[in-house]
Amino acid sequence: MLSLAEVQHAGLTLPSEYNAGLSPSSHHSVRFEGLEPDTLYAYRVQGAEGKWSEWFRTRTAPQSGPLRFIYLGDAQNGLDSHWPRVIRAAFQTAPDARFILHAGDLVNRGSRDLEWAEWFRGAGFIQSMIPAVPVAGNHEYERLGVGGDERAKVLSFMWRPQFRLPEEPGLPAELQETVYDLRYSQDLHVFVLNSNAADMSLQAQWLDDHLARSDARWRIVSMHHPVYSSGRDRDNPRHREVLLPVLLKHNVDLVLQGHDHTYARGTVPADPQATGPQMPSRRGVTTEEGIAAMFVNSVLGAKPYKFSENGWDE
Repeated sequence: MLSLAEVQHAGLTLPSEYNAGLSPSSHHSVRFEGLEPDTLYAYRVQGAEGKWSEWFRTRTAPQSGPLRFIYLGDAQNGLDSHWPRVIRAAFQTAPDARFILHAGDLVNRGSRDLEWAEWFRGAGFIQSMIPAVPVAGNHEYERLGVGGDERAKVLSFMWRPQFRLPEEPGLPAELQETVYDLRYSQDLHVFVLNSNAADMSLQAQWLDDHLARSDARWRIVSMHHPVYSSGRDRDNPRHREVLLPVLLKHNVDLVLQGHDHTYARGTVPADPQATGPQMPSRRGVTTEEGIAAMFVNSVLGAKPYKFSENGWDE
């Protein structure tokens, strides 16, 4: 994976048909500080002088206690048809959701502005009221043949301008704002990984270090490529080899994934011999039914894949 600066330095360009005929655009971000927890705020945005958006309302994170959030797999296709129907149905089901976690492949071509316009328009006011927690999928990358390697991919230049995400000083530039953690409340800690990396060992170490320091009652890890695949012929053994030991070591509660364009969930039994500072009892969580972690795969868009009935068992 390369950064945008490296792509520009190499003189590489995207296919001309991606954004042909579009005028230049600007992206802006604003950082709010000093907000009160679990408080409803109203805001609007000024564009041209005297031109304002409608008013939106958003509620800040609670300090602790129960909460709901929406988890969505790949939208990717049908952004002007299927995507708006599902996201609005999800909002009707959980209007009190505190955030929406998108498990990668939000669009089909990550550097095509029209698809992002459809993605934002399809969710309408929902995106302006409920924060997004996005995960970078393989379709957020472009295959540009860097250095003669036809498989070499680059993160879309539209990713970082559209999402203001936490930066991790200890990680390389190509992983910035694609690998991050979000301590949403005292009870909930969310960790996002970039499973597009060829070598996941650096992220596994980052995750291990951050989980060891987390005292949250619930820990959720999200990535695009599943640890256990439910789509036929889509196995990811490198994730199990590198990431699974870390997930089980720290008793991660939920692992939320996409990519396989199927629905599936399964659990890994708890190890009764496990010891150490990350045991569930320390976090006040019971190991009901002896479950160490639950893995979930989901899809949102209109392109399902063939389901593998016994893929996880194999």
